[in-house]
Amino acid sequence: MKPKTALIDSTNSSLTGFPLLCAFVGIWQRCRPAFAQDRTHQTGLDLAFGLLTAFGRRTISRGICARALQHFDWSRFYRFFSKDVWFPVALTHQLLIETGRHLKAPWPLVIGVDDTTAPKTGKKIPASGYFYDSKSPPFARSFRWALRFITMCALITPHGPLAAATGILLKFKLAPTIQKPKKNAPAHQQEQYKQFVKHWSITTQLVEQLHLLRVQMDAITSLAKRLLVVVADGSYTNKTVIRNLPKRCVFIGRTRKDIELYEPAKSAPGSRGRKKKYGNRLPTPDEMRKDDTIPHERGQIFACGKWHTLRYKTVGPVLWKSAGCDTGLRLIIIAPLHYRLSKLSKLLYRRPAYLLVTDPDYPVHLAIQHYFHRWEIEVNHRDAKNNFGVGKAQVRHPRSVARQFSFAALLYSMLALAGLDAYGPTRTANYTPRPKWRNDPRPRPSASDLATQIRIELWRREAGEQLIEFPVDPVLAPNAPKYVENAQAWLAQTVPKGLPLTAWSAILHADA
Repeated sequence: MKPKTALIDSTNSSLTGFPLLCAFVGIWQRCRPAFAQDRTHQTGLDLAFGLLTAFGRRTISRGICARALQHFDWSRFYRFFSKDVWFPVALTHQLLIETGRHLKAPWPLVIGVDDTTAPKTGKKIPASGYFYDSKSPPFARSFRWALRFITMCALITPHGPLAAATGILLKFKLAPTIQKPKKNAPAHQQEQYKQFVKHWSITTQLVEQLHLLRVQMDAITSLAKRLLVVVADGSYTNKTVIRNLPKRCVFIGRTRKDIELYEPAKSAPGSRGRKKKYGNRLPTPDEMRKDDTIPHERGQIFACGKWHTLRYKTVGPVLWKSAGCDTGLRLIIIAPLHYRLSKLSKLLYRRPAYLLVTDPDYPVHLAIQHYFHRWEIEVNHRDAKNNFGVGKAQVRHPRSVARQFSFAALLYSMLALAGLDAYGPTRTANYTPRPKWRNDPRPRPSASDLATQIRIELWRREAGEQLIEFPVDPVLAPNAPKYVENAQAWLAQTVPKGLPLTAWSAILHADA
């Protein structure tokens, strides 16, 4: 009996009864323009299913074993990242289109930006270097050898702008540093290095990605007229970003408590000479927070699954010399939120937050809510690394290093969008029941829920079509090695009845 292939064709439409699997394959089909050939497109889908259904570390080899393809030409999956022609920018463009379908008409596209690192040990991995370790204690700041990435996360709010948000990773861009020349290098190399560092910082790379994102939005009908709102932490609130924002873009960033702010200059009637750019100097944000003459306002924000009442002050327009005299800003001072660790514990307080908004007329309550929604990008970092293998692959080719991590992050985004298409934004009864000890309310499915559901639907579909047949590629079958027949006979006696071969292979190689 000639064995059948266990691979799912990207053009196969026989996925009725498997909503999440059908939605994921549909998104992958719409990503076809990003690939130069149908073969590359199909290889990417095979590898995507392998990385999504594998257990343990999501390395490329474990993804191959999860599809029971370890006895065949495995090099094509590594060539997919190093030599095959496909474009991550085009995949991001299609994700933007998919994201735009979940945004209602008047709402802007809110993007959370940040950077993250993936620790590595190999000193010869391209673009790797020493970067600040965010997990080091505050009294002993340290560095670690890693790869650094700029991330952009679209914040989707299916229930309204003042409700829960879902993060969709749009970009996972490698952001390396420039190698510093040796001490005895020629003077012109030292000077060239200084110039390159100025134009290749993490903030200049972010500005480049923001302009590219604005161009991509203008090319999409549903996003062309929308406002782009960028939310960032204090490391990106500087003159490089604020002075070089793209058109139709509002920046919301956290700032220090001791920055120098000024009132807009007021020219007296009949005055001569050069006009004054800055008015009187204002108190620092921390001094304004303590000033009782500036009244507090109250507002409702949604965070951590429930509503909170917070107090805030707002002052604007103000000028910051780092941003320039032609950029009016609004300062928002958020008072600390009190909380208790338990019902009987004492009342605790968090630190205050100081925000700068580049549009003084932007609604204050929306700006505050966007800033609280930014936490979703931290959730995306955790899920992408723990559940989808971002940073786990062991590759050293320059193109593979940049492509593999971006590919794994985009798979996470595609699966999240497929979940919205298939089952909606809430955690319905279609997902697996939660353990009894998880009695906290969960309004939306987690990354683990989505990964479990895609495994269930994929293996159910394969169990109904082929059970034990070994997945031999028809093109490679005549040249298949002799041990393939022995492996097929062994699997025919080993795979439990009714269990798909791919599921059995993924289980056997969970710790490979």
